[in-house]
Amino acid sequence: MTASIRRRLGFLAACAAILAVPGVLWAHAHLVKSTPSANAQLATSPTAIHLWFSEAPELAFTRVILLAPDSAHVPLDSVVKDAQSSMAVMVPIPGSLAPGRYTVVWRTAAADGHPSSGRIAFTVLPGATAANHTRRDTATQHASSAATRSPTIPPAAPASQRSDQTFNASSPSYVIVRWLSFTTLLALIGVTAFHWLVLGALRRHGGMHAAFAESASRRAASAGMGASIFLGLASVARLYAQLAAMNDMPEMTHEMSAGTILLHTVWGTGWIAQLSLVIVAFGGFAMARRASRAGWTVSLIAAMLLAFTPAFAGHAVGAPRFTTIAILADGLHVLGAGGWLGSLLVVVAVGMPVALTLDANDRGPSVAALVNSFSPLALGFASLVAASGLVSAWLHLEHVRALWQSDYGLVLLIKLGVLSLVVLTGAYNWLRVRPSLGDAQGAVRIRRSATAELLIGAVVLAVTAILTATPTPADQTTDAQVRSSDVAPAVAPRPLRLDLD
Repeated sequence: MTASIRRRLGFLAACAAILAVPGVLWAHAHLVKSTPSANAQLATSPTAIHLWFSEAPELAFTRVILLAPDSAHVPLDSVVKDAQSSMAVMVPIPGSLAPGRYTVVWRTAAADGHPSSGRIAFTVLPGATAANHTRRDTATQHASSAATRSPTIPPAAPASQRSDQTFNASSPSYVIVRWLSFTTLLALIGVTAFHWLVLGALRRHGGMHAAFAESASRRAASAGMGASIFLGLASVARLYAQLAAMNDMPEMTHEMSAGTILLHTVWGTGWIAQLSLVIVAFGGFAMARRASRAGWTVSLIAAMLLAFTPAFAGHAVGAPRFTTIAILADGLHVLGAGGWLGSLLVVVAVGMPVALTLDANDRGPSVAALVNSFSPLALGFASLVAASGLVSAWLHLEHVRALWQSDYGLVLLIKLGVLSLVVLTGAYNWLRVRPSLGDAQGAVRIRRSATAELLIGAVVLAVTAILTATPTPADQTTDAQVRSSDVAPAVAPRPLRLDLD
């Protein structure tokens, strides 16, 4: 078995192991407590259903139904925010419930858009007191008039049953969609970094043939157009996956529309911004392909703004503290990764092939000049990745021991472990391969080792696709706060504690 085949098999095995991470890691805005509580025995018919979550739920994502003992749908009023807690929602019950066992089925998502769902059951005892539907809470006053319509809710038509939920945020296909989105975004950012920084440095130092510069810039623009197309397709696939995850829930008869998600949620706002910027970037690259400097400027601005769009579908937008800093750190993290791995991809896929089309005497020196121009930039972008990642870890980890005592910490350690392999490969290229450049053999060596670095980087992005949807220790602290009080207290800023016991 050749070394190339072994590397590919190892890459596939790593991807398979990552996709096998248990689905339990994915629940985000999960249910913390409820009224009625699970398996409650009620001597009085409830007037409303209250649900407390680990993160503030978005109303547009939230659906709640109540199933009667015969599985019929019990009429409910609209879901509203609980007046006493931003972490809770409330659904008024417009009439008294007959004795029997009832099931509450819920589905929601927080600002990051990661869906979660579940059910709780409670029993109304025989002879239970009829509910008093005069509500003191101003958020439920609209339900009081509905309570007079009927002292006991009559049976409804049997609910149409669907198969158990099969598609959610933990599904491998959803992981792949996120991975494709991250990969194409970094490639798009890498194209602009390649043109402005890598080729720009070569122009300033006079280490590049004019023919090479023109051809490399034009091919990079074409690569940017391709990355824009695939990122746009990944965005559409992400919307489809979000719709499938939110609608693939038993007993939910009214499916959520794309318009509801896009127009009434933070996730939708981020999605619209991303797709709009992708279109702008595509137009900029199309102009740049015709040697337009304005086109490169447009694509640069679009790429820089695109780096901040993943924050609106991840931990940053739902951070319980310093949300603005979390979004900024997330965007800089993406920019750093794009400038590092994204531009390396363009160097390998565009720059080196163009250099190898030059005259035989110019090929080796051109590849060497290209790598020497990229290397210090890669070091700077890698430092940005490290610094922004450290800030994000400080925001999302409660203490250092959470690295090995929480699901988020364990996945983060996996990411750091794989990322260290990328760093070691890059160091090998810098210290061992780069000094030997200058001839055709050196060009082949650097291209081979840089490809290995990119393959490991692809695994890092796969782990990131999982980490993005894994609950943080900060989420779990919010759980405890919500459990301890009917009113969730504000989350005060907390420094990272260094207690290692």
